[in-house]
Amino acid sequence: MMRTVQIETPFGTVTATWHREGRMIVVRYGEREKRERASEDDATNNFVARNVLQGWVADDLMDDR
Repeated sequence: MMRTVQIETPFGTVTATWHREGRMIVVRYGEREKRERASEDDATNNFVARNVLQGWVADDLMDDR
């Protein structure tokens, strides 16, 4: 099942999706994809997916400087 995470940025809301594949979660945002180790708890997986998204957004903002 696909789940979504959102963060607020100065430019609006950014949304990514994640889902479980075996022992990993796959986080997707645009053309980007990252695999992280999954937890048994979806709240923890949601937290991890949000952190991945925040890292991507931070990288994008740094590139715009």
